[in-house]
Amino acid sequence: MAAPRELLAGLLGGAKAAGAFSARLEAPAAGLGLEVAGVGPVRLPLWAPQVKRLISVARPALFGRGEETLSDTSARDTWQISPDQINLTGPPWSSLLSSTLVEYFPDALGLPAATRLRAEPHAMLVYGKGQLWNFA
Repeated sequence: MAAPRELLAGLLGGAKAAGAFSARLEAPAAGLGLEVAGVGPVRLPLWAPQVKRLISVARPALFGRGEETLSDTSARDTWQISPDQINLTGPPWSSLLSSTLVEYFPDALGLPAATRLRAEPHAMLVYGKGQLWNFA
């Protein structure tokens, strides 16, 4: 079986040069529900007491550098909640993550027409006051 990096390189090998580095699609928050194990329903906007509860069930966020997975607060100072702790609720999530949405991104990114993506949560990041993601 090919390594994930090799699989990604194969997928991107046929990418159109006109594709963007990133793509974004906004959706209204109304009707979207989010529950976190040990916290319960998450309401927006977030207030300090709820952020503290979210941090209490999180761990320091990791990041990748090459083949390594690291924890370094000088590079990424935030908290991470794993996808098994997250439950997306409400009818809009299923339509938002439907094939229509997933088909938008390959075209926006200039990926080959045959590319099929799937939407799945990776992690929920929680930034406390003064925390950062340092791109330098």
